[in-house]
Amino acid sequence: MRPATPKYLAVYQDLRRMIEGGRYTVGSRLPSEGQLTIGFAVSRITVRHALEKLVTEGFLDRRQGSGYTVVAQSPPQHNCLSSFTDAVYKAGKTPSSRLVGLARIEGADSQDAPAGLRSAGSLLRIERLRCIDQRPAMLVRTWMPATLAASAEPSDFPEDGPEQSMLRILKERFGLDWAWACEEISSLAAPKPVADLLSIDVGTPILNQACTAFDADEAIVFHEELFRKDKVSFELRPVRREVLTQTPMQEAVGQ
Repeated sequence: MRPATPKYLAVYQDLRRMIEGGRYTVGSRLPSEGQLTIGFAVSRITVRHALEKLVTEGFLDRRQGSGYTVVAQSPPQHNCLSSFTDAVYKAGKTPSSRLVGLARIEGADSQDAPAGLRSAGSLLRIERLRCIDQRPAMLVRTWMPATLAASAEPSDFPEDGPEQSMLRILKERFGLDWAWACEEISSLAAPKPVADLLSIDVGTPILNQACTAFDADEAIVFHEELFRKDKVSFELRPVRREVLTQTPMQEAVGQ
């Protein structure tokens, strides 16, 4: 017989689905512990355990006297699959986007297309300028097989609000998913097209990040190239292991 899901984990899963689904957006507060206790019909300790797990994973921030505030809607990761939108909101600033270009290109005919996608036939290239408090921060070029987002049009890429996140656009609007990604980071002198969009001098040293996301079958879902004029910080957190089910030995001891 399969062990029942611990109560705190069921509450955690429900709250996480609400956050990722947009019921609680970045910057909004969750109901109080007392309200959640009544809503889920569980003890306050169970609710607190669930909330602390969401804090540990980076979805919530807890402040004395202010309760729990949502600081990320996408699963936070300290790599190229982190949400720029969520990170800017978490820093107390306002992100925005401007669609620079949306084009369908034959991969074999484009020297700019990622090498791993040139044989994929028709490709979709999305170019967006990402800003922080209305100031240009980075230029992002996203490539993917055109068949994965055949209906894409400019209205699919909001300029403001939590839904401008490319990760959420790909997941929620086009139903894409990925299993893992690899990232390369280098520096370069800003070429004129990039420098003009970032409002910097040609030749200014900038950071270049390349992120390729794959599905479970090793096929490329999307490739992003980011040109950043700001710094990038990496945060390492300890991961706490949790026992979610009991082994036969533990069950015997507990009887």
